[in-house]
Amino acid sequence: MATLRICDAASALGKHPFEVLLAAVRYDKTMSSCWPEMDKDLFDTLALEFGGKPAGTLPGARTEGGEARKALRELGVDDEMAKIVCGLAQENHWGANYAPFKEIQRHFCRNCSPSAVKKAIRSLKRLGIIGAKDQHDGALSLRTDSKALIEKVRKAWESLRAAKG
Repeated sequence: MATLRICDAASALGKHPFEVLLAAVRYDKTMSSCWPEMDKDLFDTLALEFGGKPAGTLPGARTEGGEARKALRELGVDDEMAKIVCGLAQENHWGANYAPFKEIQRHFCRNCSPSAVKKAIRSLKRLGIIGAKDQHDGALSLRTDSKALIEKVRKAWESLRAAKG
């Protein structure tokens, strides 16, 4: 099923993203069904409501890697988190082999803001995927006891990247 980000849908409809989101919630009744992405059927419904016509192929519509993205969501991992996990695994940062925060940000998440990287790291710590050297140090590594979960994340991320081309 094709999905479309709210900002892309708003741009295609010529409306503000918040306006599109409010209209989408009226139809689906739940925020999680239309945020941050909505399916093409909901977009077509909103296009009719806003006086436009349904589009065949939309710029920004996402169809590739649907299974891989679904697998990442089921694991509770977003794109930034997957980048960090795969980068640490590729550089062999397991157990006591720690990587400093600056290295993670510069090498694995070049296009991410520092706050997004910190948020992803907090989430990965909560999931038990990565561990810190100490409470205040930014040095991180993958936890060896979470190897099965880490391999699932790597597999899903690699298939998603392969689907994107």
